Amino acid sequence: DHLARDVFSRVVMGARRVLMIAPAATSFAFMVGVTLGLPAGYFGGKLDTVLSFLSNLVLAFPVILLFYLLVTPEIRNTGIPVTLGSLAVVWGWPEADEFLVAGPLLRKGEVADSPVWVKQIVHPAGKESLTRFEVVDRFERETTNGSHFAVLRCFPLTGRMHQIRVHLASLGRPIAGDVRYGGALMVGAEPVPRLMLHAQWLEFPHPDGGIRRIEATPPEDFMTAMAAAGLTMG
Repeated sequence: DHLARDVFSRVVMGARRVLMIAPAATSFAFMVGVTLGLPAGYFGGKLDTVLSFLSNLVLAFPVILLFYLLVTPEIRNTGIPVTLGSLAVVWGWPEADEFLVAGPLLRKGEVADSPVWVKQIVHPAGKESLTRFEVVDRFERETTNGSHFAVLRCFPLTGRMHQIRVHLASLGRPIAGDVRYGGALMVGAEPVPRLMLHAQWLEFPHPDGGIRRIEATPPEDFMTAMAAAGLTMG
């Protein structure tokens, strides 16, 4: 789903509880029905009329609407606390070694003409977006785009499309190889093989308890480009 959760696995896990709760709920409904139905059928009259009216009223109310009103807002407002750490090579030197960018993001095509409608921009009408950055290394390599570059660790605190890329581009520090947002295509004499952004690790709460951490070693082309430029990951 939109929170990157495995829907099928969640359905299977939920089915275990349903198989326990459903028989109990059916048994309870049966006992209530027998307890109220027998007197109503035996005595009749006003008692039967009142109980029948209440039963029809309950049956007439759309249960799915009640479920939607009670449960859906909680589902929509509940997220999974996920921590993501990424590595990026950017053009230019950030002023601080650690900094926070809070720039709301919006698709450019919604407010202006754009050959790429889904291209994101920082805009007051956009969705709240927050990213924390740490400088790992600063270095100089002569290029036609300038000589200052930096390696950053990026920690998105919200999950918007192209968030890291747009936040850095908005500071005038686009990621190397990012053609869409103005990144440098050369670092020194070495061409940039691709977008120099790598998701290094991911942490999330596991259903069995505790925090699960998954790490990914940068791919060969990423490491080759860094090595050719004389860069390190700190």
